[in-house]
Amino acid sequence: MRTFYAAVAFVFIVVFSVTSFAAENGNTNYKAKYERQIGVNRGMIATDAMIFTWFKQHNDYKKYQSIADKVTYLYDELDKAKEAHKNAKEFATKQNWEKAYKFSKQEWEHLNNIAVKGKKAQDNLKELEGE
Repeated sequence: MRTFYAAVAFVFIVVFSVTSFAAENGNTNYKAKYERQIGVNRGMIATDAMIFTWFKQHNDYKKYQSIADKVTYLYDELDKAKEAHKNAKEFATKQNWEKAYKFSKQEWEHLNNIAVKGKKAQDNLKELEGE
């Protein structure tokens, strides 16, 4: 379990490091911004995968309606992230980098929601289980 939390912490550190060093300064090079954002999103996908894996391994969450609702919300956010990713790739294929970048940012927002709210749901379940 410690390995899981160490991995989550590592991914968060990497994501925040990348985003803080890659500050947007009004540069309109959307292709570079898109490519950088895709890299950040990959880190978030790794974090989110660990969260979903954890809930699959601890499927006793289903006996708590409040936690089950939160996990359903996480899957809804995942669907939204997939749709944003699909749109970003579509616009990148058309070389419309501004829209590709905006959809990749939208994808990140959904991935971030999964990470933050997924961690809270894990903590809530542990409280209910008395861990």
